[in-house]
Amino acid sequence: MPPTSRLDMWADKTACSLVNVDCLLPTGVLVPIQVRIESTLGEIKTKLWREASSFPLFNFLKESTSYVFVCVNLQGKTEELVDENRQLIEARPFRPLLKLIERMGDREEKLQMSKIGNLLGKNLDEYEQMQNAEVDEFRSRYRVIVESISRERSILDWESRAMYAYPPDVDPEGAAPDFVEKNLMPNRRFLVNVAIRNNKASIKDLHAFNVSADALPDELLTLVLKKRGAIMGVHDFDNPKDYVLKIVGKEVYLLGCYPLLQYRYIRDCIAKLERPALSLVQRASLKVELNVTGKSAPGPENRPPPPVPSKVSGLSLWSINTNFRVKIASAFNVNIIEHMKVSAVVFIVKSVSYLKWSIWI
Repeated sequence: MPPTSRLDMWADKTACSLVNVDCLLPTGVLVPIQVRIESTLGEIKTKLWREASSFPLFNFLKESTSYVFVCVNLQGKTEELVDENRQLIEARPFRPLLKLIERMGDREEKLQMSKIGNLLGKNLDEYEQMQNAEVDEFRSRYRVIVESISRERSILDWESRAMYAYPPDVDPEGAAPDFVEKNLMPNRRFLVNVAIRNNKASIKDLHAFNVSADALPDELLTLVLKKRGAIMGVHDFDNPKDYVLKIVGKEVYLLGCYPLLQYRYIRDCIAKLERPALSLVQRASLKVELNVTGKSAPGPENRPPPPVPSKVSGLSLWSINTNFRVKIASAFNVNIIEHMKVSAVVFIVKSVSYLKWSIWI
């Protein structure tokens, strides 16, 4: 086994080991906490927030989601730990010292760059500095390919983009096996439960529909909306283009123009003599635009320069003609005996020997 670096303190840690981590808050307060090396950064932040509530200046902090950890990695570079699902042992800071700073810039972009860096095994800034003509040529060619694919996806309709984000789980072979066909009702029909009011699929909200195995999801969706309109007393039912059917308990949707029996979930339920459970959800709830917009993140050279801070007009001390006054409103945690007086004075003199009391300064 090759020897480990003496600078890597994490190499000798065993599973479930505890480590003392010093966390520096934006207020300048250092909070020590003890965590397991497998703890995620999100868990560390939650524990830090509980501990920090008993430290001074906690009321000056914003919500915990407004901050992100930074550390010095083993390469001596400052690294922003955007992905809070990473474990502390995976982040491998040079020393167990984490600094909390306010989030700046595009969080989604930084999170994506962090995941890419984890896959590459090095920071993206170091990867950008690699001087290799073959690597540069490979990256430039694939950048052209990716941008071409992004442009093609950006002009697709909603359902086509949704199928990229949520690929439908269908059997490529259209014909169902014999053991599935024999469990169907006469005329190749089956019963399916659909929650028409919400996607939690409570027992009161489930309604059974008798549909054909060759029916398309849009046909079942039309039946569901008609049933929903009849229950709610609405004669003009909603537009089917605004809704989609979702498998209960899974992030899987009945997208595409496939027969219902071709979807693996429905086929598996019929094979087990179980009734499929679906729910009615709005299309707007699907995160489609965020995943497949086809917009590439701007590089550092394309980003606009930061705005110039506005100049604050100052006031010269020599132009102030009024006297300076100080009033002490209260004092806390003063270690004195009861009924003892405390004197306070502000003086500006060359030395203490010139000090005079009870005068305006």
